[in-house]
Amino acid sequence: MINEKVIHKSWGDGVINNFEGETITATFDSVGEKKLQFPIAFEKGFLKMEDANKQFEIMGDIEKLGKEEAERKAIEKAEKEDAARARLEAAKNKPKPTSTGSYAPSVKEISELKVGFVYKNDDLREAFKVSPQGGMRKSNTTNSLVLISKYSNDPEKNPYEDKWEADGFFHYTGMGLEGDQDLNYKQNRTLNESNKNGVNVYLFESYATNEYTYRGEVVLAKAAYAINEQDTNNRIRKVYKFPLKLVD
Repeated sequence: MINEKVIHKSWGDGVINNFEGETITATFDSVGEKKLQFPIAFEKGFLKMEDANKQFEIMGDIEKLGKEEAERKAIEKAEKEDAARARLEAAKNKPKPTSTGSYAPSVKEISELKVGFVYKNDDLREAFKVSPQGGMRKSNTTNSLVLISKYSNDPEKNPYEDKWEADGFFHYTGMGLEGDQDLNYKQNRTLNESNKNGVNVYLFESYATNEYTYRGEVVLAKAAYAINEQDTNNRIRKVYKFPLKLVD
C-alpha cells in the first residue's frame, strides 16, 4: 500500500508514506502529512484508492478482516459465557456456609458493634440509620455505607458471587440484579468513590435469614473491575467487583 495514490474526501489527492498496524500515514497536496486509522478511514468513505481496481481489492480485504474479527469476538464471548456458567455451577454445588459468630445484644450505635458477632436487621437499621432492605445501604445521617453479602446457592434469590479471594481481599459484587451493572449507578458510585468521598464503609456477611455477621469497617483496596456473571434470569451480564480490605 506504500506509495499508492489515494483521495481523501476533504483533503484531496495524496500518497501513502507508511502503513503500520492500524495507522496509515499519507501526504496530501493540500494539508501535508496526516495519519488515518485503518480500516475505518476506508469503511467510512473518508479515504479511497485512486486506482479503482486497488480500491476494490482493499475493500475485499477489509471485509475479510471484519469477518475474522467478528468470529474472534464470538469465540471470546462464548468462552466468557462458559466460564461464567462454570463459576455459577461451582457456587451452586458449594456447601452453604453457616454462621460462626456469637449472637450479640441489641445495639443503637455503630461504636457498639463487635467484629465477629451476629446482629439482627433491626440492629443495623438502628445503629447506622439505614433502610432495612437492600445489599448496599447508604445513610446520610451516619455518613456510612453498609454492605451486606448474602450467601445462597439459588441464583434467583441471590445471583451475586461475593467471596474472600487469595489476595486477602473480599471481592464484593455491585448493585443491580438484572442486566449489565453501571459503575456510576447509585451505591456503586458511592462505593467506587469511597476512598475520596468521606463515606465510611462497613461489611456484614449473612448466612441465614435475619442474621448478619459483622466483619468490620472496610476500604476499597484496588480499583473495581468488570467480569461476566449470570443475573436472576440466567442471562450473562457484566458485573463489577469491588476488592475490599478490612481496616486494621
